[in-house]
Amino acid sequence: MKEQIESNLHSPEKLEALYQQDAIAFEEAFRELLLELDSSPVLDFWRTRLDYTKKKEIERAAKAPVFNYVDLLFLIGAVLVGWAIIKIPDFTHINRDAYIMRNVTLSVLPAIATYWIWKRQISWNNILPLAVLSCASVICVNSFPTGIGKYGSAYSSDTFFLCCICLPILLWITMGIFLRGENTSIIENLAHYIPLTGELITTSIFITLAWGAIAGITSALFSTIRFFAPAVLEPIWIPVVISTPIIAALLIENYPRLTQTLTSFLARGFVPVVLLILLTYFVTMILCYMTLKPIDNPFSNRDFLIIFNIVLLASMVSVLFSLGDLSKESLPRWVVVSNALLSATSVLLTVAVIYFVISRAFAGGITPNRFAAFGVDLILGIQLTAVAYQFFRLDAGKSTFDALKKAMTLPFYGYGIWTAFVVFAFPFIFHFK
Repeated sequence: MKEQIESNLHSPEKLEALYQQDAIAFEEAFRELLLELDSSPVLDFWRTRLDYTKKKEIERAAKAPVFNYVDLLFLIGAVLVGWAIIKIPDFTHINRDAYIMRNVTLSVLPAIATYWIWKRQISWNNILPLAVLSCASVICVNSFPTGIGKYGSAYSSDTFFLCCICLPILLWITMGIFLRGENTSIIENLAHYIPLTGELITTSIFITLAWGAIAGITSALFSTIRFFAPAVLEPIWIPVVISTPIIAALLIENYPRLTQTLTSFLARGFVPVVLLILLTYFVTMILCYMTLKPIDNPFSNRDFLIIFNIVLLASMVSVLFSLGDLSKESLPRWVVVSNALLSATSVLLTVAVIYFVISRAFAGGITPNRFAAFGVDLILGIQLTAVAYQFFRLDAGKSTFDALKKAMTLPFYGYGIWTAFVVFAFPFIFHFK
């Protein structure tokens, strides 16, 4: 980096490109050059710019919110409200299984949304659409009929199960669209919201591991006095589960750099690994077809299609999270290339999955699961195609980071519309079956 800066001191465009490629390495190399070279207008300009940027970062860090007793009171209140919502079937004649499937989202997402509204001072113009859609979704799902099985457990139809899965996804996407500042566009907000989701998942995993360690220590302690450990842990496992994502949201909001780097690092490490696994799998499958003992076509297997859809979604998630904060304009080239290859490979696999989903529909009829999978795969294929195209153009210097952000974020409108369609329309289209 040091040699590249020195050789391009009279090329402002190349200096800017080097800075955008790796701002930290650029600053370190430039500071070393300042000690070796005589003063010049170019060096004075970049010194002033870097000093100003550093000053702004320090001021931003000083103004960053800190977790305090008010946040703690909010956490306690949110957990108690969520716990009360989950415990409603214990005091009524409502079937517990059906109720939990319908309303487990209510124990967590409203608390996170309320906290963000409070901390970010979201205007009522954005709060009202979110509140109306959330209430309508919850009322709709709770009004759907649910049968009771032989042993008293809830018998869930395919449409009911899909509604319960899509409801939290719909609400989460809606939160990403509406919970934004006055001067923030939806694209910019989603560009920040996508890596925030990754940070929330990563932080929740670490908190879960911490709870697991505490549970292990507690069990070990009470076992020494021959006290049945589950009797101690069982009454508190519900508030522990509810509190985990809420604690994660509070920590990320107050300490935004807590897991940002770790999440991006882990995702970037997974991208080449996932790419290698997918390529190795298909090379192996092709070789198996060429042998004397050919294997059955895995795409015709329902369970395989489900697993493979999960793998494709995981590939897309790895691509999204590996970029880190999409509001920044710096991206290492190896990240661009690896994500481009993974996206392109996933496009081909998504097309194959869509083909075999359609084939199964022609052979066995259209079912709620097949129709839902077709919609998700179609949007995923479009998103992967747009992302791969922008990655390759970005690597060739023919595109911009803004175009990549739009390719990443715009398909989330499609996901939101499709999940809303599944929640509100599927039960009626398929007669609640």
